[in-house]
Amino acid sequence: MLIILISGCNNPKRNNIEIVLEKEKSEINKTEILSTFSKDSKSEFPNWLEKINSEINDELGQHLNNDIVEYNELNDSLSTCVFLLNDGICSNYSLVTFLNQNEIENAEIGIECDHDMSIPQYEWQEFEFLSATTFRTIEFSEYVHDSLIDNNGYMKEEYDFMESQTKIDSIIKMFEINKIGKIIETK
Repeated sequence: MLIILISGCNNPKRNNIEIVLEKEKSEINKTEILSTFSKDSKSEFPNWLEKINSEINDELGQHLNNDIVEYNELNDSLSTCVFLLNDGICSNYSLVTFLNQNEIENAEIGIECDHDMSIPQYEWQEFEFLSATTFRTIEFSEYVHDSLIDNNGYMKEEYDFMESQTKIDSIIKMFEINKIGKIIETK
């Protein structure tokens, strides 16, 4: 199953950015993907995972919220979970692997924050599952030309990030979850 995650933080320019992989051009329906993550699916998760999430939320307090986005049993003892931590400014997605319900590894796989338009660069990271045990992350960096940046590293007063021409660089990394729950970067 292919899952592309697009978080809902505010960056109007992001609506103009589309990454479509050659094989998946006709298969991707972003509305369907987003609705998969927005439905109330707490009843689909095992009790032990709900308990872990509840403990995390108790530790975080009232200003942060941690949600279970997706849970997959890979076999009788190995499972994965994608958690979303939202602080009102940033959405952070973490992949956690569990072996016999004990956490093995935790990796940040996606992040998107509201953008301060006075900063001449915006960075975010998305992820896609290619199978139950393989996924990729895509790190993006959007930036303006150096001529629009003042001596303090901010946008010059007469320019606006949203109105300026920008360039986008990206880095794609591939990962695999091995049989004991370790997340390994592959080449």
